[in-house]
Amino acid sequence: MNSKRLFIDTSVVFKWLQTQEIDHLLAKQIYQDIIAKKITVYAPELLYIEIANVLATKSAVDEKLLKEVLEHYQSLPIRIISVDNVSLNKSALLAKQYHTSVYDMLYAVLASKYKCKLVTADRKFIAKTKFEHVMELSAY
Repeated sequence: MNSKRLFIDTSVVFKWLQTQEIDHLLAKQIYQDIIAKKITVYAPELLYIEIANVLATKSAVDEKLLKEVLEHYQSLPIRIISVDNVSLNKSALLAKQYHTSVYDMLYAVLASKYKCKLVTADRKFIAKTKFEHVMELSAY
């Protein structure tokens, strides 16, 4: 049953691996709900690029584990959304207006376009934008 549709950002995905992080268990619940197909989750193709970047540049994982983690995440039933020019342009304008990164804003713009809530652990983004369709991971 896919009654709940959500966008997730990279901050949520990283908490799946970071057992010492605040809200790890909440993030893990989203992961389990994805696997159990209790929710339908969307993300832009940027999600995998950001995951790969953090694993490659900011973690101590070796090449074998890096490849395994990436392949595992890519195998999850997350609906990956291609970034269209209109959404990219809107993200850039809003990022400038709200003083955020275009990367972060892209998740919010696409979530709005697909009429979904965006779940994020990025409290600074939430505080800057105050978008109604963006919810903190702790509210999941």
